[in-house]
Amino acid sequence: MQNFSKKVTRNDVAKLAGTSSAVVSYVINNGPKPVSDKTRKKVLEAIKLTGYQPNNIARALVSGKSRCLGLIIPNISNPFIASLAHAIEGEAIERGFVILLGDSDDRVHKEVDLLKFFLQRQVDGIIYNAIKDPYLDLLNASNTPFVLLNHMANPESGMRVVEINEYQAAYDVVSMMILKGYKKIAIICGPKNMHNTQERIRGWKDALRAHNLEPLPSLVFYSDYTRKDGYYAALDLIMNVKCDSVFTTNEMQAFGALRAFSERGIKVPDDIGIATFNATELSEYVVPSLAAMLQPVKLVAQHVINMVLNPDLKGSVYKIPYIIKDGMSLKAH
Repeated sequence: MQNFSKKVTRNDVAKLAGTSSAVVSYVINNGPKPVSDKTRKKVLEAIKLTGYQPNNIARALVSGKSRCLGLIIPNISNPFIASLAHAIEGEAIERGFVILLGDSDDRVHKEVDLLKFFLQRQVDGIIYNAIKDPYLDLLNASNTPFVLLNHMANPESGMRVVEINEYQAAYDVVSMMILKGYKKIAIICGPKNMHNTQERIRGWKDALRAHNLEPLPSLVFYSDYTRKDGYYAALDLIMNVKCDSVFTTNEMQAFGALRAFSERGIKVPDDIGIATFNATELSEYVVPSLAAMLQPVKLVAQHVINMVLNPDLKGSVYKIPYIIKDGMSLKAH
């Protein structure tokens, strides 16, 4: 038995496997030359016995690949964002890549700093969920492959985008509420200057108008996408309008609203109905369970990783399918 108390090298693995260090390299890097199954098995067994760890820095210098992808998200404390990031990381690991996570904390200056940091580290690709408008000048100048998450774009733009139709999804949720018998539906939405806020409001308005209901400005309550802000927006709603239901455009806002209604003795769904947007499995475990729109995050992750690792895809927009589910937070009138 050989003594491998010193740092194990590729030559040590080759000697134990009875082959050359070049063949060991081919096995580790899955190419560029083919290796027979018998030899591959010997090399893998030798790696296991010796505990050999490839020098990833050296491999990156030789191959020009870091095997790292940068993921920029707006706020990891958001359960939906966290579930999406988790799914993307899992999909990347299955492909032999590591995700470097950058949380911008909903701050534009931090977002651009993270983008610059990842580009300087020469990651193999960027997955980018911008707060407002993405910094396309930085991305295009770097020649680093990138995919935009939840950014509205046309295929002709030349960008690779994975997005949901915010307008249509909001329209469908509100239509479900109307079909349940609700007629005066308030909306707790996101910050006024965000694209997704405007699209979700537009969907809310058009769904009401399609059913001959009036989308009154007094029914719109702007809020950050947090439990705290959802709570205060719901208190504002309680004090200022009479409505039979509320559409929150974020799950955390819905949790905050549930607390506000409970504290004021307003029962859901007996006194007021609630439906929400971009829910996670958490929506099934609150009381009452939330009617909501859900995204299939695993499917999203698969498409994101496919796009960022395929440099031949020029302009490609993948429209995310979504699910509208009923819940105990709505009742039929």
